[in-house]
Amino acid sequence: MKTINVIFLVAIVLLTFFTSPHVAAKKQIKKIVFPPDSLQMVVVITSNLNASSGIIKFFEREHTFAPWNPVNKPEKVVVGKNGLGWEPNLHALGYKAATKKEGDGKAPAGIFYLSSIFGYALANKMNHLKMPYLHANDLVCVDDANSVFYNRIVDSSFVKKKDWKSHEKLKRNDNLYRLGVVVDYNLFPTIKGKGSCIFLHIWRGRDSSVKPTQGCTAMAPRLMEKLILWLELDKKPVLVQLPQSEFESISKNWCLPTKNFVQQTCEGEANEGADNAYSVQEQYFLYASTRQLTPNDLAPLSKQQLRIMKNAIFARHGYIFKNTAMKNYFSTQPWYHPQFHKVYHLLTLIERDNINLIKRYDEK
Repeated sequence: MKTINVIFLVAIVLLTFFTSPHVAAKKQIKKIVFPPDSLQMVVVITSNLNASSGIIKFFEREHTFAPWNPVNKPEKVVVGKNGLGWEPNLHALGYKAATKKEGDGKAPAGIFYLSSIFGYALANKMNHLKMPYLHANDLVCVDDANSVFYNRIVDSSFVKKKDWKSHEKLKRNDNLYRLGVVVDYNLFPTIKGKGSCIFLHIWRGRDSSVKPTQGCTAMAPRLMEKLILWLELDKKPVLVQLPQSEFESISKNWCLPTKNFVQQTCEGEANEGADNAYSVQEQYFLYASTRQLTPNDLAPLSKQQLRIMKNAIFARHGYIFKNTAMKNYFSTQPWYHPQFHKVYHLLTLIERDNINLIKRYDEK
């Protein structure tokens, strides 16, 4: 069974349009690209940024240019007790609405990849899943912004030097984390203090009296069970979580369903402006930190591309390259922040497995 730690990949989100800053942000919308490779989408819509509950629905499509088809009927979810806070990269667009911060009681608004499932069951009991599975036993998610492990899921039994003062246990004394999905939020780069440990999980209370969360998105147990069975890693599932007005403003451009979850006619503009977002190739290289690679993933790549993909894993952790070619390449990437001469101890199990696989292909 594949084991994975949480790491991210980015793809961003927008914007109200009733005041001038919102208008400016709306004009940037064609420079934000909906992940073109995603074939599964979990949509959460709230009435406004301050609402602590909303509706959720699942969609899938056959290929990049196909329409989105509904999988389930709309159902209730709860988000942060203080509503939603914008994904930090919106500041790069000049959008000044409140962004999410650590401990603000808000769930993130934006578009995020879903990278793995976790829960209390042993891994050998979850072989039927089509996503990497994390057995929660000794896992913790570090929420101390001063730790080098900030916003990462780590096995506490294997970490010799614990430099954090606070963390969240994935094996709780209740059923909230009996099943959960990791949301790739605040990664590439990880910004200190902008929020951590964001999950989809089971809600607290009964259907008629559920409570909002500290920053995650929670749903009924039966719906969570349906979600984890439906998700497929190969289909690059994403979470689209937005207030209603913002969802309406982007839905046509990204060829998303309307607020009533009705599929609209696509006009072929959904990916216009890709020059201002991560290119598909850059996203592909970043997958090496979040997804278990297969020989089929590597077969089409040249030796140079293989080396970049391998070194992207080290770059993700802030490695300072000695190799001039790699140093020059990654210095042009907006998410790269060189900080450390040694990072191997920071690599997740999936990253180490991917490095070994890439090495084997590079040596052929």
